[in-house]
Amino acid sequence: MDEKELRKKIRQELKVNHEQNHKKKPSQDRGFGQDSLDQIHEDFIRDSIIHALEYEICSHYPDMIECENHLGEIKWLTPLELSDEYEYYPVKESFWDKVKNKILGFKPYQIPQDPKWQAFAAEQRGRIEEDVKRRINHFREKQGALQKKHQTEIEMQIYQEEIDKFYRAKKGYKKYKNHLGEYRWMTKEEAENQDEFFEPELSPRQKFLVQLGLFVLVISIGALIWQSGFLSRGNGERAYLAIDVNDERANVYIGENLAVGIKPRIPYPIPPGVHDVSIIRSGYVTIPKVQQINAAVYDTVRVTFQLEKQAADQLGFVRIQTDDIDGSVYVNGEFYGNLAAENLIALAAGRQTIKVSRSGYMVSPSERLVDVKANDTLTIRYEMRTLRDARTAISPSDLSAPGLIEVRSNVKNANIFVNGQKTDFRTDYVLQKLAYGRYVITVKREGYKVSPAEQVVHISSDSIRGLASFTLSSTTTDISVQTVPVAGDIFIDGLRVGKGSFKGSMALGEHWISFGYVPYYISPDSQKITFSADGPNEFTFRYTSNYRIQFTMDQIIPDNLQGTIVTGHILRNPTMIVDPSNGPEKKFSSTINADLWYLGYTFPYRNPAGSDAIGLEFHIPEHIDLSQPMRLKLWIYRTSSNYPLVVRGNSYYQILINGNTFRAQVLPQNGEDDMAENNYDVFVVNDYLRPGKNTLLLSTIDNSTAEVALWKVALE
Repeated sequence: MDEKELRKKIRQELKVNHEQNHKKKPSQDRGFGQDSLDQIHEDFIRDSIIHALEYEICSHYPDMIECENHLGEIKWLTPLELSDEYEYYPVKESFWDKVKNKILGFKPYQIPQDPKWQAFAAEQRGRIEEDVKRRINHFREKQGALQKKHQTEIEMQIYQEEIDKFYRAKKGYKKYKNHLGEYRWMTKEEAENQDEFFEPELSPRQKFLVQLGLFVLVISIGALIWQSGFLSRGNGERAYLAIDVNDERANVYIGENLAVGIKPRIPYPIPPGVHDVSIIRSGYVTIPKVQQINAAVYDTVRVTFQLEKQAADQLGFVRIQTDDIDGSVYVNGEFYGNLAAENLIALAAGRQTIKVSRSGYMVSPSERLVDVKANDTLTIRYEMRTLRDARTAISPSDLSAPGLIEVRSNVKNANIFVNGQKTDFRTDYVLQKLAYGRYVITVKREGYKVSPAEQVVHISSDSIRGLASFTLSSTTTDISVQTVPVAGDIFIDGLRVGKGSFKGSMALGEHWISFGYVPYYISPDSQKITFSADGPNEFTFRYTSNYRIQFTMDQIIPDNLQGTIVTGHILRNPTMIVDPSNGPEKKFSSTINADLWYLGYTFPYRNPAGSDAIGLEFHIPEHIDLSQPMRLKLWIYRTSSNYPLVVRGNSYYQILINGNTFRAQVLPQNGEDDMAENNYDVFVVNDYLRPGKNTLLLSTIDNSTAEVALWKVALE
């Protein structure tokens, strides 16, 4: 066939193909930058309308609770649904969110006035309203059934108690039992004339179990009374606390109250409000030591603790004895539980300050400095007296007594203690009208170390004046800690002290500082830092961006970043025609054992010449710091697949980001034979990105004369 006939045949084929394509796909004349983004925009409006309607409807029902998961997805649940839910937890509004909403007011999403969206909103409103009512009715039915069952059980119990009470007062009646466990009161004669009921005889083991059961019942009733008293402070309203801990034998404290009957992962009723929650088990370190929660009415707050066992050869034991088993224990100023549960405590070897306190009582001595030795047990005793008895014990026996003691300190306004009892006076002060005798004088001020610990002054006829002088040195310093470029949780010695920044007073010495998780960031390493009086006491810690999204022909990782891949071709920049049938060709590479896109002409002899293109869409979260280097990696390669009638081909491609030309002509650094994980083109693209939706377009260009092979794309 000569050249003239060949050209005629090609023109005929092009004409037929062109007519068929226009008949079959009239809607494919819209570009990538418009068609696919319009679809995403419609999806956004649709989701926003649904979320707005859910908030509008559910917020009017007290039985619906707004919940979220760790991805920030919102779901409204009833208390019944929430009790079986482990992914979602109630939304906790921060202090600043409350202030902002109070000042600015909550602005819900405004539904567009477009009739299309108004109709969609009306349809969804009815569906959501019906679904919410159905779920609330189900919750109330279950709640009513439980209350009815509980009421029936109470009525049956009362009925049986009244029967027992009535016949117990009747002479000659005894309680008999049958093999089904049913009981009946009968006289001896009635019992002898029947064979079903018999008088139960308890074995020694049964007697022991009965006695044990009575003991447990008494303890349980006491616990319920305590618990009801503790909960009654919430005026009948309840919140719930669920704890995850790796050791179920540890004691749980809410504030300084032992939580009786609490079990891991099971919601436990507490009064609404702010509480300090701590886990204590002797011989173990709790991480974190304390967590502060703010529980709203009907809210379920979940906290997690980790117990780590201390080395046994480095521990000693301290047994605390008092006249009353109640009281709170403090070790080096930190709450260490209640005496009823923690009277024998394991402590690290060394000098430890142990204090016992109880509301309404004076404890003598107020605290003890003890030397704990490894593998040894030390017993210490505290005397407890009511404040009324204590005041009477140290009041001067003679108001005309001539004794005076001058109490001085280099730092003023330190509290003065006499014989372990706190007075109403502060340094510098002269104690007057003291009877003859021995007086132990101590002073205290928060954040200061006192030297000497105490001074003993004797008042007698030969020495009616005394002096007690003390030197106070600060044990704290003001520090400032901040995280950049994002606000992360800040923990000092396992205790959360702030988010993003912290300014406050801390004890001098070494402290462990660590940081919470922020999505798409690597947290700063935990480290030990020293707070000293002469500084430096201002610290800044940097979170490193860990944002990464990767596109391959098979998948998008991670899929929660709302990535999208479309293929087609372009006739002029920046418009892309989405057309999977006339786009990049899919080929398998045995070198890397994966499928690749081969970009070149859309199809041979196209007039005007079209270039294959791939469009990628992805989402960048608002908190990502785009000032840090953001790299675009392209596993893209030159090929030997030249275009028709081309002797020596060049594999050029271009990059468009958010509709802007980032690179107009790029020749891949590597060829097909160099395909490998470590061989890719890389570009820094910070200035072209933005928070939210972004688009990336890759295509061959007019200067290309050979195909380009694309394996995968990553942004990190």
